[in-house]
Amino acid sequence: MTTARLLTVFLALALAAFAQTGSDADALFGQLQEQVQQRPPEGTPQEKRHAWYDVSYDRASRLAGAFADKYPSDPRVWEALGYVVQFKRQTANPAEAAAFVRQQQEVRTRILTSPGVPEKVLAQAYIAEMKPLLEREPAAPADLARAGELLAQFRQRAPQSGSRAYAETQYLRALEHADEAAAEAYARKLSADPNAPVAELAKKTAAAIAFRREPVSLKHTAFDGREVDFTKLRGKVVLIDFWATWCGPCMEQMPEIKRVYRQYHDLGLEIVGVADEIVPRDPAKPRGVEKTPAMLQAFLDQQEMPWPQLWDQRPVSERHGVNEFAALFGVGSLPTTFLLDRNGRIYSTDNHGEKLEQNVRQLLALPTATSDSPVAAPQGNADKDYARLMVLRSARVPEGLGKEERTVADRQNRDRTGRAAEKFAVDYPDDPRHWEAVASAVDSPRVFAGPDAQAEKDGWAKRRVELREQLLAAPGVNDQVWLHVAEFKVYDETGWYDRPAGDLAVAERTLDQIAVRLPGSDRRKFAEQQFYGVKAKADPAAAEARLRRLVATEDRNPALKQMAAGLLAVIEAKRTPLELKFTAADGREVDLARLRGKVVLVDFWATWCAPCMEEMPNVKRVYEKYHDQGFEIIGISFDKAPGATPRAMEKTAAQVCDFAAAHGMPWPQGYDGRYWETAVGHRFAINSIPAAFLLGKDGRLVTTDNHGEKLEPHVREALGLTP
Repeated sequence: MTTARLLTVFLALALAAFAQTGSDADALFGQLQEQVQQRPPEGTPQEKRHAWYDVSYDRASRLAGAFADKYPSDPRVWEALGYVVQFKRQTANPAEAAAFVRQQQEVRTRILTSPGVPEKVLAQAYIAEMKPLLEREPAAPADLARAGELLAQFRQRAPQSGSRAYAETQYLRALEHADEAAAEAYARKLSADPNAPVAELAKKTAAAIAFRREPVSLKHTAFDGREVDFTKLRGKVVLIDFWATWCGPCMEQMPEIKRVYRQYHDLGLEIVGVADEIVPRDPAKPRGVEKTPAMLQAFLDQQEMPWPQLWDQRPVSERHGVNEFAALFGVGSLPTTFLLDRNGRIYSTDNHGEKLEQNVRQLLALPTATSDSPVAAPQGNADKDYARLMVLRSARVPEGLGKEERTVADRQNRDRTGRAAEKFAVDYPDDPRHWEAVASAVDSPRVFAGPDAQAEKDGWAKRRVELREQLLAAPGVNDQVWLHVAEFKVYDETGWYDRPAGDLAVAERTLDQIAVRLPGSDRRKFAEQQFYGVKAKADPAAAEARLRRLVATEDRNPALKQMAAGLLAVIEAKRTPLELKFTAADGREVDLARLRGKVVLVDFWATWCAPCMEEMPNVKRVYEKYHDQGFEIIGISFDKAPGATPRAMEKTAAQVCDFAAAHGMPWPQGYDGRYWETAVGHRFAINSIPAAFLLGKDGRLVTTDNHGEKLEPHVREALGLTP
């Protein structure tokens, strides 16, 4: 074979080998790209998505490492190395985990010190190198300085990188925690950066820092229609919670937020949520973590999150990843919380875990049970005993119990709490938390058993009154603690929860004392309504006179004034025929004037109201039995339309009609989507449901006491049927 022939054969073999190598590299890189682009199957539960991504990213990391090792000269090796930096490995082997950490560090160093690295990979390396330096809050000065150096290098090597805005955000956030003034100055300087997204970020950050320096004075409408005016929340401690249903850490934190809200709401804590939900591209077919307003409302109801939620409901394409409220506050990650003091100023952004309760208690002037509390150190074992009391107060009934078992367990929890609170109050009379413990003892029911149960019960009743009066007369008691116990005194004297009524004159004097000390409190309307319900039976004229006085004088308390006006409207309905005219949700015209000669039940209810649903079978039974004899029902639905838009109203109205049809409720349903502000309910101060007005044939109110077995005899009497 000639030399030329040998050369030809060699070249052919070399080209074939090169082609095979290229083919193998293409196949492996194709696998890597496919793995990186994979997403969880549609319908994967939220709680399993993180685990899915962990496994997927582990595979991507291993494929990237294999490609880089096998094809170090391939031009795509930098992209593969970028994935090695970006993704974590999942391994239970400590040696393998440590080796991978070393590999990532070596790869980052190689990327940061090599020329010609693609901009995207360079950004991945710089961000990964900065991340551990900025994780601690506040970051150490040396770590901040090193992060600043890396950021300067990144700025110089890739000034127009789209990832610079993210890197600058992480640095600015850490700098804010360490030195807010330095962060604001840095942001203002950065606002002239030639990288447009970075400059825009810097301007927003500087504006957010300036915004957070002043008392929060926003006014917005929550997505369920409630007005949120922070200026009207002055005097309250307010937690602003930026969260989302799709955010795992948010959901992990939510049980603690709900517990703190339940425990301190009556003492002056309010929450305003800012939901960062993703609006569906197709509202008729939400996918994955997308939420419609109705879906979010159902979630809030199920999770028992009653506070208002701000949600801009802008599509992702219009938001650029940030909702308007997050941009205003400079929020870049979830969950984020801002705790406002009684003057509306931001007190703390570090409210995770047990810190939330500590900060809330501090602002409510209820000292925390920590050894480094700024209040005077209590004597003896007060901290230990107080901590035990807090554990008892936050105890919850175990899941899985039946209704009766839950009731017993709840009573036992309250009994233990009350006894521990009384003991704390007795043992530590000079402790700053003494009156808080007294209040807890007063409002915690006791359980008595055994041969001496009645004597113990009588003794505790007397002791409870002594503690109550001591607190109400003591100087320096926190207003909200004082109000809580004053309310209990009113309820005690008016016989709430089927207890016998006491001295109504004492109850009325207590109401007057509350009016003097806390005239604008929104709690007053509940105590006044409880008093009226009892007083109206004992002395209707005096009860009515008090309502008229409240309407005439309570300009400082609009909620109380409206409640009194509503109760007066109920009184008036007994004297003159009730006028009510509207178009029902299904289009039927309703006019009470045309129903004269009929007995009519006006039923206030909602699809979400469990007690209403318990009552409904009896209501339907009475309707079916007496309808042909002249008995009619008009429903007034308290269901709410999320967002209060015309489309939402129409959709929810249809849902109410569908629900009524499915549950055998053929009567017309009044619906305006305003929830507790429903026009008819608002007119008559309805603040709990189910509620029902029974109107006689002349259209006047016969009775509002129509629950359970009372309904049928009242209907029979109104129809003129024999008992």
